[in-house]
Amino acid sequence: VEIPSSDIWVPDIVLYNNADGTYEVNTITKAHVFWNGTIKWDPPVIYKSYCAIDIQYYPFDIQNCSMKFGTWSHDGNLVDLSHKSGQIFVAVGVDLTDYYPSIEWDILSADAVRHVLIYDCCQDDPYFDVTFTLRIRRKPLFYMVNLVVPCVNIAFLTILVFYLPSDSGEKLTLSISIFVALQVFYLLLVDLIPPTSFTLSLLGTYLLFTLVLVNASIFITIITLNIHWRHPNTHYMPDWVKRWFFEIIPPFILMSKPHIATAMSQLKDDKTDEELPLSNTNDSLHRLNRFLKNKSIEKYPPTIQQAIRDIRYISETQREAQRDDIEREGWRYIALVIDRCCLIVFIFLTTIGSYMTLFTAPHIFSKEIPIERLYSRHYNTHSS
Repeated sequence: VEIPSSDIWVPDIVLYNNADGTYEVNTITKAHVFWNGTIKWDPPVIYKSYCAIDIQYYPFDIQNCSMKFGTWSHDGNLVDLSHKSGQIFVAVGVDLTDYYPSIEWDILSADAVRHVLIYDCCQDDPYFDVTFTLRIRRKPLFYMVNLVVPCVNIAFLTILVFYLPSDSGEKLTLSISIFVALQVFYLLLVDLIPPTSFTLSLLGTYLLFTLVLVNASIFITIITLNIHWRHPNTHYMPDWVKRWFFEIIPPFILMSKPHIATAMSQLKDDKTDEELPLSNTNDSLHRLNRFLKNKSIEKYPPTIQQAIRDIRYISETQREAQRDDIEREGWRYIALVIDRCCLIVFIFLTTIGSYMTLFTAPHIFSKEIPIERLYSRHYNTHSS
């Protein structure tokens, strides 16, 4: 017999961890009453339950969400609440036959447990509840394509900052562009993940790690550009700098000893009036200048004396220009050595940091089969 549910007594079974304020079923539908007094009532209802989200391994996270059902005002002596199977624990306690698979989550398990609570005030009045625990895994494909892969690409783009020549004038532009792209991804990530202050998500940690690398690359780029464009008139190159950047460091980073190291050592000897071989200057002019330095010009006629002074001035001017060029080449080589060192260090940090950050999620390679594949009759239809 089918009768309206409003005409019979209905137990006040509610969802304890309800999230929308409606604790009980208010929809009035017909109930099936059998000859032996059994009543079957299947009202349509949508429950919204609160679930504490742990985003530590987002987007490779697995969440455990529980739904606790029990009577609100009747103890166990009046209402004996249990799972329809009659067991205390049911491995698959939810009927998934008509379940439509979610596009975002996989259900790994859905067990049901019957609990008995006895309060100190009422030792003879047990209270029963049935708790359904859903273990769900996020499908990471969307986040891999739209968040993880672009973030990894941006992280490895930071390496190219140190491969780009300083003469191109685009090193700092590239660094700042990467920094702006990361800020955009931060704004996108904030809109996608649940807000929480308990833990930092895996993807957020990786973005923060990449942001530190980008900030470091901007700082180092400014330093290398400053070194690259230094002039001998404003900066003096100490001997220890020459030793470290011309002799000690280059072999370890697969760079050959620069030819300017020999030229700079000759520059130092040139202060003692030794001849410096100049590629862009006539050798005979230098030999003449060297000869004239050791000779007195007073015995020559005034016209010859003026010519000798002009020749000496031209020679010294070209010598100073050559010295400045070699000094500038030395600073540029030092900037190149710093770029090569940072290139190697950033390749190592980006590779190791990406692996240790993204692959620390315990379920990233999980092969556990979702139970809706086994129990839902809509799974194949939904997948196709």
